[in-house]
Amino acid sequence: MKDFIEKNLTVSERILKKLTFVAQDAIVMMDSDGLISFWNRAAEHIFGYTSEEAVNRPLHRLIVPSSYYDDFVKGFDRFQSTGIGNVLDKTHELVATRRDGTDIQVEVSISAIEIEGVWHSIGIIRDITNRKLLEQELHAHRKDLEALVQERTFKLKLANADIEQVNEFLRQEITEREQLETKLHHNYYMQEVISTMLQIALEQIPLKNKLESALDLVLSAPWIHIQKKACIFLTQADSNTLTMAAQRHLPQVLQVACISKNMFGRPVPERDQA
Repeated sequence: MKDFIEKNLTVSERILKKLTFVAQDAIVMMDSDGLISFWNRAAEHIFGYTSEEAVNRPLHRLIVPSSYYDDFVKGFDRFQSTGIGNVLDKTHELVATRRDGTDIQVEVSISAIEIEGVWHSIGIIRDITNRKLLEQELHAHRKDLEALVQERTFKLKLANADIEQVNEFLRQEITEREQLETKLHHNYYMQEVISTMLQIALEQIPLKNKLESALDLVLSAPWIHIQKKACIFLTQADSNTLTMAAQRHLPQVLQVACISKNMFGRPVPERDQA
């Protein structure tokens, strides 16, 4: 039975030794005096000390920056007697020191184990320096992108403001041109009306026909937004009375009303109405 147990322990030790040998993370064991009792190959690679150089040396003096040593001393007495500590059974991101004096970023998980009545600790340490550098580069890149986006956004706002200003100028210019074209069209039309009236005046036709043609020309103006009804009154040189000489589209009632009053609102004598 004893041989069987010893054989199993030997197999377990061989498996454990193989696992710690191929592990990519540093596996470090510290005894109750704070001395290194186990140091695997990954620890050698990460920190630069061989197992022979590291074992039996104070762990915190070897790889922990001096700025953290006081915190270790405060908590180590408690750990020695109880196996309890603030850093146990948790994962922490810390700074460690290599043999060449350079600091590296590490991720540390620490557990306590009681052996023959005294407390030891086992730590698994992963070098995360490259990961932290990459995170810093990504953070800086993201900041640069954010700054670039803000700059482009600001430029786009300025460009949009300039475009809107140009558009407003173009709208005003178009409006002014349309107004000018309308005015020119009206002037051209009025010139045509006046020219036609002059031609009508020279024709050998009764005055009433001439005046009615003039009314037709005026009422045909497309921009005159009134009812297409009108009349022309004439006054005689030796009288202050008015006479309707021509009309277009006036109802009979309105014609009578216009005839019965002069332009000042006074009744026209009956003889003139006749």
